[in-house]
Amino acid sequence: MKVNPIISRGVSAVNAFLHLMGFLCGGSEGLAVAAAGSITNVTVGESVLFPVSPDGNYSYIVDLIFRSNPIVTWYSETKYCHRHDHYKERISVADNGSVWLNTMHLADSGLYHIKMEYTTGNLKPRKFSDFNLQVFGACIYSHHQN
Repeated sequence: MKVNPIISRGVSAVNAFLHLMGFLCGGSEGLAVAAAGSITNVTVGESVLFPVSPDGNYSYIVDLIFRSNPIVTWYSETKYCHRHDHYKERISVADNGSVWLNTMHLADSGLYHIKMEYTTGNLKPRKFSDFNLQVFGACIYSHHQN
């Protein structure tokens, strides 16, 4: 297993657990945990975890949005997950709504938004998190002697 250096020291125990589960549940060569408000670098073929941290014991809806389009919508109360057709085979969702995007492509580079909207309780305000993802091609080095 290739460890991605992007995962910082500040990753909580929950995110570390999700990191391990992401690899065991369909992650490819490596898995990076995206950090809100910063750039996350990954290589083609790797997986990215977009973490979600809900407040309290309320029901909520999670949307992962890319290029103004929701690519997944997940409902905490029913665990129902609607995936955009283009991403159907590449997205997994954890029990708390954190989203894995597997088998990254160069075209996956860009700004992602997680929108979390509470549907029960005192209807807390929506939470938004932005993730900037940069996907790089695999670098293959070969040395030819003449």
